[in-house]
Amino acid sequence: MSKRYQLVYLSRLAPTELPTCVAGIVHVARLLNEIHKVSSLLIFDGGRFCQYLEGRHAEVILLAERIRADVRHIDFKLLYQAEFDGLPLLPGCGLEYALSYEFSLDHFEAVSGPGVIDLLRNVLPTLDREP
Repeated sequence: MSKRYQLVYLSRLAPTELPTCVAGIVHVARLLNEIHKVSSLLIFDGGRFCQYLEGRHAEVILLAERIRADVRHIDFKLLYQAEFDGLPLLPGCGLEYALSYEFSLDHFEAVSGPGVIDLLRNVLPTLDREP
């Protein structure tokens, strides 16, 4: 299996935006992820985002920079990025969207390095995921 690239970030919904804008974000992200052959999971807790991106290095970096420039969110904080050659965290390409009701995304700030991926794996079963 060839090496892939993974990246995780946190951000906050911009104060000028309503949570309803997330539907548009999800719609466009699904299209772009398919085009760029990137798998991702976007977690939203009503005020914060945590997103995991996985794919070829160039495509993941390109999408991360596009996301960083999006004015609908602020306080973009890169938590982890690295090559990996293990099993994919998510099946196929595209975007999964999840709501986090019980788990605070603040937990991600307390973890560093590959521990971010471990935390994400542990949180996945608790999320209200939409394919």
